[in-house]
Amino acid sequence: MRQVHLKPLQDQMRRLVRVLAKLEEPLRSTEWLDRLGIHRTEQQLIQWPSRLKSGEYISRVDGFLEFFEDGRIAYQIVELNVDSPGGAAFMDECVRLLKRTSLWKRLAKEFPGRYLSTDSRDLPLLLKAWEEWGGRHKPRIAVVDWVTVNTAAEFELLKVRYSKLGYETVICDPRELEYRDGKLVDYDGKVIDLVYRRVLVEDLLAHAEAARPFLNAYREEAVCVVNSFACKPLTVKSLLSWVHRPEFECMLNKSDLTFLRSLVPWTAIVEDGPLLDKLRKERDQTILKPADGYGGQGLYLGWEMDELAWERAIDEAVKDRYVAQKRVHIPHAVFPVPQEAGWTFEDFRFDFDPYMFGQAVADPLVRVSQTDITNVKAGAQIAATWVLSD
Repeated sequence: MRQVHLKPLQDQMRRLVRVLAKLEEPLRSTEWLDRLGIHRTEQQLIQWPSRLKSGEYISRVDGFLEFFEDGRIAYQIVELNVDSPGGAAFMDECVRLLKRTSLWKRLAKEFPGRYLSTDSRDLPLLLKAWEEWGGRHKPRIAVVDWVTVNTAAEFELLKVRYSKLGYETVICDPRELEYRDGKLVDYDGKVIDLVYRRVLVEDLLAHAEAARPFLNAYREEAVCVVNSFACKPLTVKSLLSWVHRPEFECMLNKSDLTFLRSLVPWTAIVEDGPLLDKLRKERDQTILKPADGYGGQGLYLGWEMDELAWERAIDEAVKDRYVAQKRVHIPHAVFPVPQEAGWTFEDFRFDFDPYMFGQAVADPLVRVSQTDITNVKAGAQIAATWVLSD
């Protein structure tokens, strides 16, 4: 695999966050929320007031590196995860355990470098948001999500991390919260000042009555919540479908628009009309995905399907609001795999997904897979990234 220089990619990601910050407020308008296909009930949450500055959120950019024969390396974004991305603490813990092994020690000795941990970036972002919101004392923090999610173990890692740094932290299911006397309180009746929101906006709405105390506290600005609901429009895949359209040109200056278009492959909302003929003709170069889905669910890879199956996928895409996206080349490399008798070396596809804490870039989540779906829920594995130099 060719050498990848980290700094140009970091610079791109910082600029991307600045561009997205410019879009955050205009995308909260009813006109644009309708264009993005966001339900009116969800729009109400997005339009509730927030004291936080645009761009102050935890996000992850999902994409692929593209290597050209002339030596150029480009980056293509296939998804933006701005609502509530997970996995960063898992990655840090994975590396912490790996560093104890003889294999890692040998690697670090022969190839000196560093790991860009996220644990020095998440809490500063939360505390910065707390100050912007108007907080003046040391906040009591709650990591909020359903206790039944498969990432619940990551919340324990966050609790330990923040507690060690002197910030009392609890893990709360939205159903355990109460809102009384203008304060959000946990199951012990203690006040929560700052919420690290891991529960998705659509999941809150799906269980709105159970989450009512949390929603009321947010609406009345009684608690600081990161990420705010205002960033949700940035995470829907339907947003990418507008980037290359003329209607989007009023949203950004020419330089920012050109930059954003250079990162986003052709994407379109699947609707009846001429587009369907294009999808049929370009099946081998097209992927269909839910406009507001996550976790690698509901994906249709045209190049892996026959004509009949693709036709059924198109029918579903029209009915259930999907986007079509141009196939992005997925790089691959040989990775060592431990076996009982030693090591084997196998070919894996891999993605490159930087975590962003505001404009601070942390280590990228790199997922390796033996299929074209590089999602952990679909069977991909996480690989640690070791930076030799910038």
